[in-house]
Amino acid sequence: MSTMLWDELPNGLLKKQFKAFNKLDSAVKRLIIDLAKRQKFKCAFSSCNKNTGLEIDHDPAERLPYTIFNVRGLVCHRCNLALRAHEMEERGEISSWEGGHPCLSDFEIEDYRYAFECRAAPLIDAAHVAQVGCRNTGHREFILRILDTRHKEGRFPWQCRSEEKRNGEIRSPEQFIKVLAACMEFVVQQLKKDKSYQPPELFF
Repeated sequence: MSTMLWDELPNGLLKKQFKAFNKLDSAVKRLIIDLAKRQKFKCAFSSCNKNTGLEIDHDPAERLPYTIFNVRGLVCHRCNLALRAHEMEERGEISSWEGGHPCLSDFEIEDYRYAFECRAAPLIDAAHVAQVGCRNTGHREFILRILDTRHKEGRFPWQCRSEEKRNGEIRSPEQFIKVLAACMEFVVQQLKKDKSYQPPELFF
């Protein structure tokens, strides 16, 4: 089966050779083939026409082997470096990319990540439902959606820490606990200043 899948890819499309490709999980191999076809056998970014030596890009939030949940797309080396530099800057890290990331626009990067999230979210939800059940999943998602809401006129203090993680999205139970603790601390501090303080409706 692996040889059959590999043969569906144009010669030289991937930076990985067959031996490395063959070691990947079968579901990941099928995903790579699907992504290659969706991308018309070239770099995922529309402004780039590179069609050889493409690298398998995965969500940097998950430092795990390639899975169907974290593989984002097939990108050329230059675009991959630019993407990494952009995401390092978002996290407040120093990028080694000299001169920024001129080959990719912010719009292209956001569009690329949005397409990944649209594809991966149903898979992640289905896996979570299978693990803990629909009722628990629904409750968890309800709470996360509430805490992930933005304030239209500014940011609350408890949002600052979460915005370091993918523009404020809460993506793990650990982040949820940290944000919840920040919320509680914020209310305590406000009550110390004003005994009649009432949290805004958005807070709830």
